Amino acid sequence: MKLGINIVVLFFLCLTGCSSEPPSPVPLAFGFKSYSTVHEVKEYVAHQGGTWDVVEHTVLSPNDPRPNYDFLKVSINNSILEFDGKVDLTFFNGSLMSVTGYPSDWRSYKSTLEKKYGAKINTAYDGEIRENLRLQVLKFDEKIAIAWADMRLENQFVEWIRQYS
Repeated sequence: MKLGINIVVLFFLCLTGCSSEPPSPVPLAFGFKSYSTVHEVKEYVAHQGGTWDVVEHTVLSPNDPRPNYDFLKVSINNSILEFDGKVDLTFFNGSLMSVTGYPSDWRSYKSTLEKKYGAKINTAYDGEIRENLRLQVLKFDEKIAIAWADMRLENQFVEWIRQYS
C-alpha cells in the first residue's frame, strides 16, 4: 500500500513539475535574455559587431559524481551597449544567468535606469524589478557595477554551491 502511494505521489510530482519546456526567459539588458545558450549569445554578439573574451570557465571533470557544473564568464566590448564601459555575461550550466555592466559615466546611466524601471536607484540598490529579474547596483573602489540576473538561475547556482562545493 505504501509503495502504491509513493508511486502516485511521484507520478503527480512529475506531471506538475517535470517538464521538458525550458522556463520563460527574462529580458536582462542590452537585448540579452536569460536562459539563452552560449551559442545563441555568441551569435548575437557577433551579429551586433561585438567580440567577447573568456574571463573564467569552470567545469567538473567527467568522473566527478556531483551534478553538472559549468560556469562561464565572458567580457564583451562596448560596441553593443547603451553606455561606454564594459559588460560581463555569466552562464550557469549553459544558460545565460546574468549581465553585469560597468558604465564609465554612472550618473548619466543612472537616470536611464530610473526611467526604464521606474525606481529610485542608488549605489546600494538590490531588488526584484520585474518577475524573476533582480537588479543590483554595487560600488567597488569608486567604480559602479550594475547586474541584471534571472533569480531562478541565480538560486540554482547558489543552491549548487551550498550543496556540492
